[in-house]
Amino acid sequence: MGILKSKLFVLFFALVFALPAAAFGAAQGSYRLSLQAKASRGEVAKGETFSYTLTVIEEGETDAPFSLSPPDFSGFNVTGEYSSQSTRIINNRERTVTEEEYRLSSSLAGEHLIPPARAVVADPKTGKEVEFKSNPVKVNVTEHGPGILKGLRNDIRDIRGPMSFLERIKIFFYIMTALVVLGFVLIIALIVYMARRSKKKRSVAPVAPAAQVIGPREEALKALDAADVLKADSKAYYSVISEVMRKYLRAAHNIPATEATTAEIVQAVKSSTIPASAYDKLREILEEADLVKFAKYAPTEEEKTKYMEKARGLIRAM
Repeated sequence: MGILKSKLFVLFFALVFALPAAAFGAAQGSYRLSLQAKASRGEVAKGETFSYTLTVIEEGETDAPFSLSPPDFSGFNVTGEYSSQSTRIINNRERTVTEEEYRLSSSLAGEHLIPPARAVVADPKTGKEVEFKSNPVKVNVTEHGPGILKGLRNDIRDIRGPMSFLERIKIFFYIMTALVVLGFVLIIALIVYMARRSKKKRSVAPVAPAAQVIGPREEALKALDAADVLKADSKAYYSVISEVMRKYLRAAHNIPATEATTAEIVQAVKSSTIPASAYDKLREILEEADLVKFAKYAPTEEEKTKYMEKARGLIRAM
C-alpha cells in the first residue's frame, strides 16, 4: 500500500504541473517551457552535502524572458549556488537549457519534501502571466547515513579459526597443480615461438595510413562555414557563431567558456596566453551575440557578414 500511495502521489503532481505547460505551449504555438527538479541523492546523512538542480527547457522563441523562483528550502542550509545556460539548434528550432544548482545540507533527521519551484512567463497574446511548477523532491535525512558507517557495518565478519591439516594439504595440491599446468603452457608457447622464428619469410601486414588529425582551429573554421545556412535567422546565426567561439576557447586554450557568461569569459582571457591584441575583438564578438540573442537586436545583412569575418579572423589570430 505504501508503494501504491507513493506512485499515486507522484502521478498526481506530474499531472498538476504538466497541464499549465501544455496549455501555454498550445496558446503560443512556437514557444514551450518545462521545469524539472531533482536531487543528486535521495538519502543523505545529517550534515552531508548534496545538490538540488532546477532545469528549465525552452523550445522556440518568446519576447518576454521567464522569471524563476527557487523553492522554499526550509530545513536545509544552502551552502552554494551555481548556474549555466546552453543553446542549440535542433531541427531548425532553438532549444535553450538553463540549470540552477543549489548545494544543500541539513542537520534535521527525517523525511523532507522540497516544494516545487516556480517559473513565470508573460503570454504575449493576452499579457497574462502563466506559471509553471516543477515536481517536488523528497530527501530522507538519516542520523548516520548510508555512507562510510554503513559500509563499515557491512564489512564486519566473524573471525575465522585456524586451518586444519587436511585444508592445508588441499591448498598445497591446488598450488602444485596450477604450477604444473603453467609449466606445460610455457613450454608449448616456447616451442611455437621457436618454430615461427625459424621461418625465413614472414608475411608482414600492411600498415594502415594514420588518420589525419584535425586541430581545434580547423574544426572551428569548418563549423563557421556550416553556419552560413542560418544567416536568415539572426538569433540562430549569432548563437551558433558564439557557441563555436566558446568551444574553440575551451579546446585550444583550456578556458571553460561553454558554461560561462560573457563577463566570466572575458575575465578568464585576461590571465590566459591569448594575445592582448585579440582581447578586445573577442569581447566585441561575445557582446554582439548577446545583443542579438537576449536584447532582440536585429542586425543588417552587412553586419552579419562583418560579424562572420571578425569571428574567422579572430580564430586564425588566437
